Amino acid sequence: MLAVLGAACVTVPRGAERPPNILLITADSLRWDRIDWSGGRTPALAALARRGTRFTRAYTVAPWTAPALVSIFTGLHPPTHGVENRDDSTPKTLPTLPRLLGARGFALRNYGFFTAVSYYRNLGLPEQAVTGAEIVGARALAEWLPSAPEPYFAWIHLVEPHLPYGTGGYEAAEAKVRGSSGLERSQVSATVPLGADYAFAPGDREKLVALYDADVERLDAEIGRVLAALEKKSPASRTLVCFTADHGEELLDHGWVGHASTSGEAKLVEEVLHIPLVLAGPGVPAGGVVASLAQNVDVTPSLLELAGLARPKSMQGVSLVKALAGGSPRKRLFVSTSTGGHLTPEARRAERLVGAGDGVRLHAERLGAPRRESDPFAPALANDLARWSRDQARARLRFLEAFGGAVRPSAELVSRYVESLAVEAPTDGARLSWKEAEGTIRLAWSGARRGDTPFWVEYEVGAGLLSAKGAFAVEETSIGFGPCPVAFWNDLAQYSPFRFRVLDPDGKTRSAWRTFRLERTGAAP
Repeated sequence: MLAVLGAACVTVPRGAERPPNILLITADSLRWDRIDWSGGRTPALAALARRGTRFTRAYTVAPWTAPALVSIFTGLHPPTHGVENRDDSTPKTLPTLPRLLGARGFALRNYGFFTAVSYYRNLGLPEQAVTGAEIVGARALAEWLPSAPEPYFAWIHLVEPHLPYGTGGYEAAEAKVRGSSGLERSQVSATVPLGADYAFAPGDREKLVALYDADVERLDAEIGRVLAALEKKSPASRTLVCFTADHGEELLDHGWVGHASTSGEAKLVEEVLHIPLVLAGPGVPAGGVVASLAQNVDVTPSLLELAGLARPKSMQGVSLVKALAGGSPRKRLFVSTSTGGHLTPEARRAERLVGAGDGVRLHAERLGAPRRESDPFAPALANDLARWSRDQARARLRFLEAFGGAVRPSAELVSRYVESLAVEAPTDGARLSWKEAEGTIRLAWSGARRGDTPFWVEYEVGAGLLSAKGAFAVEETSIGFGPCPVAFWNDLAQYSPFRFRVLDPDGKTRSAWRTFRLERTGAAP
């Protein structure tokens, strides 16, 4: 790990001053077109844009959270970093923004509440600074800034615009606006699965947009709290601020709501792909508006260059610093996703929806399935997509050679394992409450890992449309998910029962299956 960091990390040019602080703010499910850049509804974001430069044609690399956030932190596209399906993860030695900055002496601070899960566990982020509470990250970050050691890197992920709408969290007890089953479901749950027993009525879109806009205004107020603390106690002259989103959101623009992981169907449409992107601070022109193409995979390369730090050659994103001076460093945008994000069925994990665009048109293809979607009027985009797909396949091989990565054992091999691993927690048939578990789902087992191969945890959850199965690698003999906000815990509870077992590939052993449930609970005390 030290060797990798030594090769990839950076030094400040001789005579350069101490690098600036870096504050990264990401929003979940935020559409570009629902921000009021004139400042009426979203004054904090408008003020940040006036202090820096906003990109009017910024796009995500994937229409769901996990691959998009991992691309932000790694500067790699999803087909290369490998987080494309449920429970995917990255190797521990991969150069990432927090890992590179931490090696350079930056104090690291993490205000995400879900970063213990497999997607983000190996990104070099410190432990979550916010635990066992509802969405209070912005308040906690604002309180930390006055005493923050410099230089620092702090990240916060805000979920206000995410389903359900009009709540500011992941769940509501009841719908504020009565109406169709789809409209009411959109106000109480984090998912509205396509194909389930939900429907929308004429006039619902206007109601959904109003609810969504209220969430965006709450988001803006939280960002305003953080920026006010930054201006007061940690001057902007010493801090680079980047604001962007993981992806956008559909609000009945094409017949449904949400995005890949909330509807179970990935769509490569403008409303889900177009995102906000603002840079502000040292080296960034004030009041700038840039129309050149950008993607969230470009965030880390851009921040590193603005901070005077070198980037690893393996990063695929481009630095947008040239765009600040009128250049166009990105000529094409590329998108890749599994068919339903986090909700993709196990049998369809190999399918991919990919696209190449120029900011006006998008050529999309569905790979791994008989049906093919294409735009016959965009042969150049089709050729670029084919070339990019080949390059991504080669890059994935180089990635695995350089950084490793565990391979899940086959079902045939597992069937021959000896059932000798003992699960210690939770007990079989356990019913876990948010209060007693302190918002954390903890799995533990006994038995030393043999060899260098990690344990694998296989799981099956739910039934029918709300069901999933998969596996993820674990280095230790336990793993915790959380602490989760109450609303997020309650949303997970609908997937009960949970079944899991543990595998040790090198020892050729496994545990028996263990079953438990999550109990829904009321508001946090």
